[in-house]
Amino acid sequence: MSWRTRPPSSDAQRYRDRAEQVRAAFLAEYVTPAGQMMSDAQTAYALAIVFDIAPATRLLTQTECPSWLYPVTMGATTIWERWDSTLPDGSINPGQMTSFNHYALGAIADWLHRTVAGLAPAEPGYRTLLIQPRPLPGFTHARAEHRTPYGTAAVGWRRDGDTVTVTATVPPNTRARVVLPDEQAYATLLRVLGEQSADAAEEVRAHTTWVPGRTLRERLDHAAGPDATDRLAEAFAELSAGRGH
Repeated sequence: MSWRTRPPSSDAQRYRDRAEQVRAAFLAEYVTPAGQMMSDAQTAYALAIVFDIAPATRLLTQTECPSWLYPVTMGATTIWERWDSTLPDGSINPGQMTSFNHYALGAIADWLHRTVAGLAPAEPGYRTLLIQPRPLPGFTHARAEHRTPYGTAAVGWRRDGDTVTVTATVPPNTRARVVLPDEQAYATLLRVLGEQSADAAEEVRAHTTWVPGRTLRERLDHAAGPDATDRLAEAFAELSAGRGH
Protein backbone atom coordinates (compact mmCIF):
# COMPACT_ATOMS: atom_id res chain seq x y z
CA MET A 1 0.00 0.00 0.00
CA SER A 2 1.33 3.45 -0.83
CA TRP A 3 0.21 6.85 0.28
CA ARG A 4 0.28 10.00 -1.80
CA THR A 5 0.42 13.23 0.12
CA ARG A 6 0.26 16.77 -1.11
CA PRO A 7 3.37 18.82 -0.30
CA PRO A 8 2.69 21.22 2.60
CA SER A 9 3.73 24.22 0.49
CA SER A 10 1.14 23.25 -2.13
CA ASP A 11 -1.60 23.08 0.51
CA ALA A 12 -0.59 26.46 1.90
CA GLN A 13 -0.72 28.13 -1.50
CA ARG A 14 -4.06 26.49 -2.31
CA TYR A 15 -5.65 27.80 0.87
CA ARG A 16 -4.09 31.25 0.40
CA ASP A 17 -5.63 31.42 -3.06
CA ARG A 18 -9.01 30.27 -1.75
CA ALA A 19 -8.91 32.81 1.09
CA GLU A 20 -8.18 35.61 -1.38
CA GLN A 21 -11.06 34.46 -3.61
CA VAL A 22 -13.45 34.51 -0.65
CA ARG A 23 -12.21 37.93 0.44
CA ALA A 24 -12.63 39.37 -3.06
CA ALA A 25 -16.14 37.91 -3.37
CA PHE A 26 -17.14 39.36 0.03
CA LEU A 27 -15.83 42.82 -0.90
CA ALA A 28 -17.60 42.75 -4.25
CA GLU A 29 -20.92 41.73 -2.70
CA TYR A 30 -21.04 43.56 0.63
CA VAL A 31 -18.65 46.55 0.57
CA THR A 32 -19.08 49.64 -1.56
CA PRO A 33 -16.12 51.21 -3.42
CA ALA A 34 -16.13 53.94 -0.74
CA GLY A 35 -15.62 51.31 1.97
CA GLN A 36 -19.13 51.30 3.46
CA MET A 37 -20.56 47.91 4.33
CA MET A 38 -24.08 46.96 3.29
CA SER A 39 -24.85 46.20 6.94
CA ASP A 40 -23.81 49.42 8.62
CA ALA A 41 -23.59 47.90 12.10
CA GLN A 42 -20.61 47.74 14.45
CA THR A 43 -20.56 43.94 14.44
CA ALA A 44 -20.31 43.78 10.64
CA TYR A 45 -17.30 46.10 10.62
CA ALA A 46 -15.71 44.28 13.56
CA LEU A 47 -15.96 40.87 11.89
CA ALA A 48 -14.53 42.23 8.65
CA ILE A 49 -11.57 43.65 10.57
CA VAL A 50 -10.97 40.57 12.73
CA PHE A 51 -10.94 38.22 9.76
CA ASP A 52 -8.76 40.62 7.73
CA ILE A 53 -11.38 40.89 5.01
CA ALA A 54 -11.85 44.65 4.74
CA PRO A 55 -9.52 47.46 5.79
CA ALA A 56 -11.47 49.78 8.11
CA THR A 57 -8.92 51.98 9.84
CA ARG A 58 -10.88 55.03 8.66
CA LEU A 59 -13.35 54.25 11.43
CA LEU A 60 -10.65 55.43 13.83
CA THR A 61 -9.90 58.74 12.18
CA GLN A 62 -13.05 59.96 10.44
CA THR A 63 -15.53 62.11 12.31
CA GLU A 64 -18.61 61.35 10.23
CA CYS A 65 -21.06 58.74 11.49
CA PRO A 66 -20.33 55.85 11.68
CA SER A 67 -17.03 56.28 13.48
CA TRP A 68 -15.60 56.31 16.97
CA LEU A 69 -14.79 60.01 16.75
CA TYR A 70 -18.31 61.11 15.81
CA PRO A 71 -19.48 60.89 19.46
CA VAL A 72 -16.46 63.00 20.45
CA THR A 73 -17.54 65.74 18.05
CA MET A 74 -20.93 65.63 19.75
CA GLY A 75 -19.39 66.18 23.19
CA ALA A 76 -19.22 62.56 24.37
CA THR A 77 -17.06 61.76 27.39
CA THR A 78 -18.26 58.15 27.66
CA ILE A 79 -18.74 55.24 25.24
CA TRP A 80 -22.19 55.11 23.66
CA GLU A 81 -24.21 52.01 22.81
CA ARG A 82 -24.72 53.05 19.19
CA TRP A 83 -22.84 55.24 16.73
CA ASP A 84 -25.47 57.98 16.82
CA SER A 85 -27.03 58.02 20.28
CA THR A 86 -27.04 61.78 19.78
CA LEU A 87 -28.11 62.87 16.30
CA PRO A 88 -26.28 65.60 14.34
CA ASP A 89 -28.98 68.15 15.30
CA GLY A 90 -28.30 67.49 19.00
CA SER A 91 -31.44 65.49 19.68
CA ILE A 92 -31.43 62.06 21.31
CA ASN A 93 -31.81 59.08 19.01
CA PRO A 94 -35.40 57.84 19.46
CA GLY A 95 -34.40 54.21 18.96
CA GLN A 96 -34.86 51.72 21.80
CA MET A 97 -31.13 50.98 22.13
CA THR A 98 -29.74 54.31 23.30
CA SER A 99 -27.29 54.12 26.18
CA PHE A 100 -24.66 56.77 26.89
CA ASN A 101 -22.46 54.57 29.04
CA HIS A 102 -22.06 51.24 27.33
CA TYR A 103 -19.23 48.75 26.86
CA ALA A 104 -20.11 47.55 23.35
CA LEU A 105 -18.00 50.14 21.54
CA GLY A 106 -15.62 50.40 24.51
CA ALA A 107 -13.78 47.37 23.19
CA ILE A 108 -12.06 49.80 20.82
CA ALA A 109 -10.10 51.21 23.76
CA ASP A 110 -8.83 47.74 24.64
CA TRP A 111 -7.86 47.19 20.99
CA LEU A 112 -6.02 50.52 20.84
CA HIS A 113 -4.02 49.63 23.95
CA ARG A 114 -3.25 45.99 23.18
CA THR A 115 -2.94 46.04 19.39
CA VAL A 116 -2.25 49.50 17.99
CA ALA A 117 0.00 50.74 20.80
CA GLY A 118 1.01 47.18 21.68
CA LEU A 119 0.83 46.98 25.49
CA ALA A 120 -0.74 43.89 27.06
CA PRO A 121 -0.11 41.45 29.94
CA ALA A 122 1.62 38.22 29.00
CA GLU A 123 1.00 36.93 32.54
CA PRO A 124 -1.64 37.82 35.14
CA GLY A 125 -0.84 41.04 36.97
CA TYR A 126 1.59 42.25 34.31
CA ARG A 127 4.47 40.28 35.84
CA THR A 128 5.46 39.72 32.21
CA LEU A 129 4.50 42.25 29.56
CA LEU A 130 3.70 41.60 25.93
CA ILE A 131 5.04 44.45 23.82
CA GLN A 132 3.67 43.98 20.31
CA PRO A 133 2.87 47.25 18.52
CA ARG A 134 1.06 47.30 15.20
CA PRO A 135 1.72 50.52 13.26
CA LEU A 136 -1.33 51.07 11.08
CA PRO A 137 -1.21 52.65 7.62
CA GLY A 138 -1.99 56.33 7.83
CA PHE A 139 -0.97 56.62 11.48
CA THR A 140 2.25 58.37 12.49
CA HIS A 141 2.40 57.45 16.18
CA ALA A 142 0.65 55.76 19.10
CA ARG A 143 1.34 55.36 22.80
CA ALA A 144 -0.28 53.61 25.78
CA GLU A 145 0.62 53.24 29.43
CA HIS A 146 -0.75 51.28 32.37
CA ARG A 147 -0.11 51.50 36.11
CA THR A 148 0.75 47.91 37.05
CA PRO A 149 1.38 46.62 40.61
CA TYR A 150 5.11 47.02 39.83
CA GLY A 151 5.01 50.54 38.40
CA THR A 152 4.08 52.22 35.16
CA ALA A 153 4.42 50.21 31.96
CA ALA A 154 4.37 52.04 28.65
CA VAL A 155 4.80 51.36 24.94
CA GLY A 156 4.95 53.83 22.10
CA TRP A 157 5.92 53.93 18.45
CA ARG A 158 6.54 56.72 15.98
CA ARG A 159 6.85 56.60 12.21
CA ASP A 160 9.45 58.75 10.45
CA GLY A 161 9.46 58.00 6.73
CA ASP A 162 10.25 54.30 6.34
CA THR A 163 11.51 54.00 9.93
CA VAL A 164 9.33 52.99 12.87
CA THR A 165 10.88 53.57 16.30
CA VAL A 166 9.43 51.62 19.23
CA THR A 167 10.04 52.69 22.83
CA ALA A 168 8.98 50.90 26.00
CA THR A 169 9.07 51.28 29.77
CA VAL A 170 9.28 48.00 31.69
CA PRO A 171 8.68 48.30 35.47
CA PRO A 172 11.24 46.93 37.96
CA ASN A 173 11.08 43.21 38.77
CA THR A 174 9.10 42.42 35.61
CA ARG A 175 9.99 41.03 32.21
CA ALA A 176 8.79 41.78 28.71
CA ARG A 177 8.35 39.71 25.58
CA VAL A 178 8.84 41.94 22.56
CA VAL A 179 7.43 41.19 19.12
CA LEU A 180 8.57 43.65 16.47
CA PRO A 181 5.99 45.11 14.08
CA ASP A 182 7.03 42.85 11.18
CA GLU A 183 7.25 39.30 12.56
CA GLN A 184 7.83 37.81 9.12
CA ALA A 185 10.80 40.05 8.46
CA TYR A 186 12.26 39.28 11.88
CA ALA A 187 11.77 35.55 11.32
CA THR A 188 13.55 35.92 7.97
CA LEU A 189 16.41 37.71 9.71
CA LEU A 190 16.91 34.90 12.23
CA ARG A 191 16.52 32.19 9.59
CA VAL A 192 19.18 33.67 7.30
CA LEU A 193 21.56 34.22 10.21
CA GLY A 194 20.94 30.67 11.40
CA GLU A 195 21.89 29.34 7.97
CA GLN A 196 25.21 31.11 8.33
CA SER A 197 25.78 30.51 12.04
CA ALA A 198 23.44 29.37 14.79
CA ASP A 199 25.61 31.21 17.31
CA ALA A 200 25.32 34.45 15.36
CA ALA A 201 21.53 34.14 15.19
CA GLU A 202 21.31 33.61 18.94
CA GLU A 203 23.73 36.48 19.58
CA VAL A 204 21.59 38.90 17.58
CA ARG A 205 18.32 37.60 19.03
CA ALA A 206 19.29 37.62 22.68
CA HIS A 207 22.01 40.23 23.07
CA THR A 208 21.34 43.08 20.66
CA THR A 209 20.84 46.47 22.27
CA TRP A 210 19.29 48.88 19.80
CA VAL A 211 20.27 52.49 20.37
CA PRO A 212 19.55 55.57 18.24
CA GLY A 213 21.74 55.63 15.14
CA ARG A 214 22.66 51.95 15.21
CA THR A 215 21.76 50.31 11.91
CA LEU A 216 20.85 46.70 11.21
CA ARG A 217 23.73 46.40 8.74
CA GLU A 218 26.22 47.54 11.35
CA ARG A 219 24.97 44.96 13.85
CA LEU A 220 24.94 42.12 11.32
CA ASP A 221 28.37 42.93 9.93
CA HIS A 222 29.73 42.66 13.45
CA ALA A 223 27.86 39.47 14.34
CA ALA A 224 28.00 37.48 11.10
CA GLY A 225 30.03 39.35 8.50
CA PRO A 226 29.17 41.01 5.17
CA ASP A 227 28.24 37.75 3.43
CA ALA A 228 25.32 37.22 5.80
CA THR A 229 24.29 40.84 5.36
CA ASP A 230 24.21 40.48 1.58
CA ARG A 231 22.24 37.23 1.80
CA LEU A 232 19.77 38.91 4.14
CA ALA A 233 19.29 41.77 1.68
CA GLU A 234 18.39 39.19 -0.97
CA ALA A 235 15.96 37.44 1.39
CA PHE A 236 14.25 40.74 2.27
CA ALA A 237 13.95 41.56 -1.43
CA GLU A 238 12.28 38.18 -2.03
CA LEU A 239 9.95 38.78 0.91
CA SER A 240 9.01 42.21 -0.42
CA ALA A 241 8.41 40.85 -3.91
CA GLY A 242 6.16 38.15 -2.51
CA ARG A 243 4.04 40.84 -0.86
CA GLY A 244 3.70 42.69 -4.14
CA HIS A 245 5.80 45.68 -3.05
